[in-house]
Amino acid sequence: LVCGETGPDGTYSLPVVIGSRVDYVDLTYHGHEFIPSPESTFESGMVIEEGYYGDNDFVDVEKARVIVEIVGGLCDKRLGTSTVHMKIVGCDWNKVATPQPGDLKTFTQTDPTQIYNNVPAHLLDIQVTDIKNSNGERISLIYNFFQEPQPLVRTIDLRNTNAADEAIEKVEESENPTNTSKGIAEEDELKGDTAESLATIKEEEDKGMNLVRFQYDGKLMLEFETTGDELACTRDSSKYEGADSLHVLPYMTGFRITIKPKYEIIAGEVYCDIVDDNLKLRVINGVGIDDNEGFDEFLVE
Repeated sequence: LVCGETGPDGTYSLPVVIGSRVDYVDLTYHGHEFIPSPESTFESGMVIEEGYYGDNDFVDVEKARVIVEIVGGLCDKRLGTSTVHMKIVGCDWNKVATPQPGDLKTFTQTDPTQIYNNVPAHLLDIQVTDIKNSNGERISLIYNFFQEPQPLVRTIDLRNTNAADEAIEKVEESENPTNTSKGIAEEDELKGDTAESLATIKEEEDKGMNLVRFQYDGKLMLEFETTGDELACTRDSSKYEGADSLHVLPYMTGFRITIKPKYEIIAGEVYCDIVDDNLKLRVINGVGIDDNEGFDEFLVE
């Protein structure tokens, strides 16, 4: 048994004794599967003689799946038809370059969430290289957010995700949750709980280890509402410096103010009224005590 390690560029050297027979090369890398490359000269059962044995190359053929979300805000709104690009970190495969020497391998995504199977089980750089509306026109605001001044790249490690899948499969085999029933309520309930637990584990595994999310929030807007508004004329506030809206309320009367934040993702089309829990609004109240007659009595009431 002869062991060795590959170098940073993937090359390796093994000091095999002359006269030895090499039946196989066992490569270990995150439990991945390797096969001889098309150009490889490796043959199982070769007997080593004096000399140099090169071109015994192997290819990592392990695949994984990745979930890509391209959404508008926390509402997960659909933005359009996106072009998704993936490449292996540190590898020239499918690299974006200027000028581009050849066609890039890209994916077209029409739904907010899409599962991509059979992608290389490695460190992947993923980016959205284009996004278009239903007329095939680029949505410039969203495109600029993902690409300008430099591309928004998400990096995900898929080298070990299949290990989690295999662990789940082993649990499935050992538990063997089926639709058969023995007529015993407790056992039937246990089987149901087991199947549900496995489904939950799978969902969490997908959403955790395999998920890449691109979220465009757009422009934050505030809607202002108040009770008792008696303004019957135009609401043009342009002649009042710093005012966005005008409201007329009865004097010495209580009122309630409601502020509704929402994001304008695509003007006139897509909005989201779910905001992040960390969003903070500062409200300056200019309504209060005045010197006019009757205020003290109003305050007592």
